[in-house]
Amino acid sequence: MTPKEAIGKLAEIQIGYQFRSKPKADENGSVKLIQIKDILPGRNGIHSDSALRFEPERNPNKQLLQEGDVLFMGKGTAPFACRIMKLTGPTVAGGMFFILRPDTQRILPEYLSWVLNNKQTLEKLKIASGTGVAMPVIRRKELERLTIPLPPLENQQRIGEIQALKELEQNLMKDLTKQQQLLADGICKKLMEGKTDE
Repeated sequence: MTPKEAIGKLAEIQIGYQFRSKPKADENGSVKLIQIKDILPGRNGIHSDSALRFEPERNPNKQLLQEGDVLFMGKGTAPFACRIMKLTGPTVAGGMFFILRPDTQRILPEYLSWVLNNKQTLEKLKIASGTGVAMPVIRRKELERLTIPLPPLENQQRIGEIQALKELEQNLMKDLTKQQQLLADGICKKLMEGKTDE
């Protein structure tokens, strides 16, 4: 039977960078800010290149992201996790995120992200946050106390590889659908203009 362990014992958890007021964009700013809009549609990465640049009001070193960190958005009706795979320069996540830094000797980032996005895991977190709330908020203590299955690292890696292949397939299917639509639109346009291939 697969053992279980509390997330708080598998990863360091902290809250993202807190602002006293709305962050001000500064194209010469020394730090980038990851917001919800910067999460890729498949929640399998971030748009760090297009993230807002700003100049921090205080030292952001404790909140600086590292490759392999996992962001967890615990506010709202659709919580989710996202693994940080690539960063371009000093970057922080906004205060609406939890930053999880996994102990990679025990749990891999790709597995932690997958298990946090698992339907059963999310249901447990939602129940812990209380039912009947219009805007549920998952608190740090609830996240730390949540126990998750902890298979061997080899199995965790295989889960990560399977998820990566699934994401690749989904992206290829999206591209194929787009190309098919462009082809169909081109044929229909020719027919509308009375043109036919001889």
